[in-house]
Amino acid sequence: MSTLLLALAMLAAQAEPACEKCHKPLRPLAVRWEDSPSQAAKKAKAEEKLVFVVHCSSGPLDPRGALNDATLGAYFTRNFVCAFQRLPGLGDRPGGSVASYFCAPDGRVLHIVAGAVDAAALLAEATWVVEASTKAIEESRRTEVPFKALFRKAHAERLRRNYGLVVEPVTFDAVEPSEDDPLTWRDPSGRPAAPPLVIPPLDGPDVQFRAAAKEQKGGIPDRQGRCWQMSAQSRVHQLLAAHALVKIERVYATVFESLLQQRIADKPWQCLRACDVERMRICLACGE
Repeated sequence: MSTLLLALAMLAAQAEPACEKCHKPLRPLAVRWEDSPSQAAKKAKAEEKLVFVVHCSSGPLDPRGALNDATLGAYFTRNFVCAFQRLPGLGDRPGGSVASYFCAPDGRVLHIVAGAVDAAALLAEATWVVEASTKAIEESRRTEVPFKALFRKAHAERLRRNYGLVVEPVTFDAVEPSEDDPLTWRDPSGRPAAPPLVIPPLDGPDVQFRAAAKEQKGGIPDRQGRCWQMSAQSRVHQLLAAHALVKIERVYATVFESLLQQRIADKPWQCLRACDVERMRICLACGE
């Protein structure tokens, strides 16, 4: 009997830590997580890093296992401070949706990955954000062109090179309404509504990169009425050519409802917290 009890004790010690809510094993990730985007922003500002925020709805977090990759984890540790949030989806899309945001420390969105991707794709997008930010900062100091304008032009250029489509970047913003404006709607919690952002129209294909552009009946129209096949990620560049460097709360509704076709319920969000000292274990099974 003593031998059996000892064996059971040894097995229990070797078992993976379990979630206190659903009792399923906590999956170790390669990325370190803060308790909320606001805490990630404070830490990023202090450490002079960027912020990485994952939004998911009605489904598992990281369904393609990108955040398990050690190379990606090392790169994120050097350059980003990270946080998870679960948005209450209405279940229109089986399995839910995932969107990842690369932000400045003050919450302004630099780039978005629409949908679940593998580690190589996510690392490529993260690398582009870091390199494009560094380049835009240096160019802004040298030319005195605003960083925001340069970054929106970078998104327009990436849309042209990667997808063969041209969009005119919007390098200025309309004046925001005052918070005291009586016409500004607020939900019961006092948070202003996030109205859909106007996505700039396509001018058409670039002659040099026309082979990359694919016409499609019922696709996204350009100014001449021709329709083009566009993935969610290509529409991210179209969107951010006009709205890069706006706050994340202004962008999320457009990303989920317009690009990912996932409606968001009018319910509180949930921040998912790491469950270990190293802050690298999150329950990917429940989170409800």
